[in-house]
Amino acid sequence: SQGIKIIYYDYEDSRHNEESLSTHKQLLSVCFSDHDRAIALRGIAHYYIINNLNDSAIYYINEALRLSRQSNDSVLIPQMEHNLALYHYINSDIDSALVHERKALRLVTDKDDNSNLSKCHPEHHNIGP
Repeated sequence: SQGIKIIYYDYEDSRHNEESLSTHKQLLSVCFSDHDRAIALRGIAHYYIINNLNDSAIYYINEALRLSRQSNDSVLIPQMEHNLALYHYINSDIDSALVHERKALRLVTDKDDNSNLSKCHPEHHNIGP
């Protein structure tokens, strides 16, 4: 799991390129836990979102969200809700984007401690306490 996290974060900033997509797909093939599979699927989904490949994007977002919920992952579930918001925003469905972004924010702020807020958006480490 630690090796998977290292690979994931190495490619986090370059998700938009083909090498990143290939790496996340390879990563997916060696993941055993729902948590790790959701992380790999999140990277694949984000690539498709950024590149406007809508059918693939929504499939991978929903699959990652399903696995995140299945593993009751309090960090990944809001991340995937955020990805759904991004998907809807890019596709000019602002109402749906707001619904999912509010879900993501509610999931990280409903807890007694807001330490998961910065984890919802790992690219923005200055969010939250």
